[in-house]
Amino acid sequence: IYSMPRLMTDLHSYKRFFGILFVVVLSAFALQIFTLLTGIYPFENIVAVDQQIEESGEFRTFYNATSTLIGLLGALIFLSIKGRTGFNNWFLLLVVFSSGMMAVISATRGWIIAFGVIIVLSGLVVRTLDIRKIAGMVLISGILILIGIRSDQIRNQVEYSKERLLKMESISSGDLTAEGTLHRLDVRGPRVMTVWRQNPVFGWGFSDTGFRANDGHVGNQSLLMFSGIIGFVLLNGFLLYFMYKNLEAYRRSGRHMPFRYGYLIFIIFLVGWFLIHSTSGQQFSFTGLPLKIFPEAIILGLNAVFYNFSFMAKKLNYD
Repeated sequence: IYSMPRLMTDLHSYKRFFGILFVVVLSAFALQIFTLLTGIYPFENIVAVDQQIEESGEFRTFYNATSTLIGLLGALIFLSIKGRTGFNNWFLLLVVFSSGMMAVISATRGWIIAFGVIIVLSGLVVRTLDIRKIAGMVLISGILILIGIRSDQIRNQVEYSKERLLKMESISSGDLTAEGTLHRLDVRGPRVMTVWRQNPVFGWGFSDTGFRANDGHVGNQSLLMFSGIIGFVLLNGFLLYFMYKNLEAYRRSGRHMPFRYGYLIFIIFLVGWFLIHSTSGQQFSFTGLPLKIFPEAIILGLNAVFYNFSFMAKKLNYD
């Protein structure tokens, strides 16, 4: 978080980075389809979870989820910029579609909901996603979906994802397990909260108790247990402050500024990201492996570049 904004200081650096990352996202999507159609897990000797999934008969694979998350943000950011960005709009729309479909095919409900919210709200709010880009997205989606439904494996997997998503409705009737498919609310969450109640103000922090009780499946509860009420308020307060400053930058930017709608993308993306944190797996904390910290550093660094653009609006006569 300290070094990345100093290593990547301008938009050109992030264009080069996302140029590589977009290829990673498309490759991951192709690999996910390959695994679904063939039943071959290329990394089954490395990643043990793939073997467990194969034995259970359920396809829950999501290759390069973190890269896909960042790639989705990058594609939407560059789509929101007016004028030339160095990326073809069709290519960016293909990245958006691939990201969304990877979440759907993985049958991971939190990611499906989050990506759906991010993509739909971006299309509704960001005016630079004009009718041609939206039509292009619909066309690309339609062609690829028509190709996909010709496969029994893909059709069955999408139906499986739909069934898992619809089971969430049972929560409103009092079934906290979502018909036995969700144990965050009735098992994991209460278990972590029991430990938190023993030290509610400051939490257990970097202690044996804190690390033993930490459960990445319940993000908010684990954050509360680990950092207490004070840390919980500080971290979530920062996220709210992040959104406020982007809204402030949006208002400060002129109507014709090329980067203006990017600030809204950052706000929408953070809302979707927080949904993943709250429903699928912990994304925000005061400690973490590089897998979780690098996305935060990249997103904060890119946002810093965009935020500085908002102060240039008057100098460049964008009104």
